[in-house]
Amino acid sequence: MIVLHHSGGASDFRIVGLGDSPDTFATLKYNVLRLLRSRAQHAAVKMLESIPFEPLEATNHFGDVFSILHASIPLVAYERLRVEQETDELRTSFQQVAEAFGELGFHIRFIAANLQLESEPATNVTGLTGLEINKLVNRYIGVSGGYLGDFSYRTHHDFYVELDLDIDPYNYDGTTRERFIKILSKSTSAVQARILDGILNRFPVGSSELRTQAQRDEVVGWIARLKGVTFPRSSTITQQLNADGRTALAGEYDSPSGSTSGKTLPVPQGFRFDFGLSFAGSDRDLARQLRDGLRNAEFQVFFDEDYEHEMIGHDGSIYLRNVYSRECRFCIVLISRDYDQRDWTNLEREAVQARELRGERGILIPVPIEDYQPPWLPETRIRFDLWKRSIPELVVLLTKRCRPN
Repeated sequence: MIVLHHSGGASDFRIVGLGDSPDTFATLKYNVLRLLRSRAQHAAVKMLESIPFEPLEATNHFGDVFSILHASIPLVAYERLRVEQETDELRTSFQQVAEAFGELGFHIRFIAANLQLESEPATNVTGLTGLEINKLVNRYIGVSGGYLGDFSYRTHHDFYVELDLDIDPYNYDGTTRERFIKILSKSTSAVQARILDGILNRFPVGSSELRTQAQRDEVVGWIARLKGVTFPRSSTITQQLNADGRTALAGEYDSPSGSTSGKTLPVPQGFRFDFGLSFAGSDRDLARQLRDGLRNAEFQVFFDEDYEHEMIGHDGSIYLRNVYSRECRFCIVLISRDYDQRDWTNLEREAVQARELRGERGILIPVPIEDYQPPWLPETRIRFDLWKRSIPELVVLLTKRCRPN
């Protein structure tokens, strides 16, 4: 563990539980960032934006109870902090973060980071078991009168055509249920994964009483195994007491939606939107053109003015953070100088960047609309320069990204 800030008192601590709720902390963090930006404390802003801190309760050998900020971070980020932790600039930045939280009534004694643990990569990918296939058929898709879900013989055939699979269910005897089970049982792990992806697309959560979020998450876990994807652990903390009474940190697995570097992402299922658009208000007309282009390509798009009826009366920071952190498969950021000056756009971007830090690679799609390099975007990050190119070109590119087949 790296201790990045210690405000005073005993130097030891151990974590005993979770702190404020995610929504409460999100609102608090948003306002802390507003304070830091107003004071031009840019290094502190960068640290708080780029590291996925969460509030935890801790104690020490005196029995004091206090709050800390803690994050579990990937190896590269962890090593960078380890090397830089003794520099005056870094220590000053985290002191400014702690002081800003304190001004808003959230007093922090420690800011610390742990290495994000990863599971050992899979070396032997196994196919679906008979039990898993039966659970998929009977507990997720559903069967009625021998028919699988809403499949007819024709639509069952078309299902594989749409997945670009060379499978003809007419070569098998029996009902659509029996044919589906035979096909899935005989397929390779890679083909099984594609079929499961297709099933989750065709039968989304909530389309029947059987299709719950928990059932979907279990199927996504099978897809990950079939594709040989290893997920990094999330920063959510659970406590496990060792025999000697010390607290060990262990991460809980997120619902699979990301991958480690170098692996192919399983197609995320269950998102409400394909794309969320994040843009400055001064660029709304351009954003509206992009929204129309994406919708013409049959994508689901979050565009704030279209959902004003949902937002009205709610805390906007909580609503938007939920949209960009949970409901959008990708986020398109229309980058401009004006964009970086807006509190709301920074909140949206931070929500997406937090997902990338947890392992969801490439979900933030940078689209500069003028010749400008924002401080938060690495120069090596591939982007689409809309100020040089066109919206139709971007729509074509995004279609290929989302629908490679």
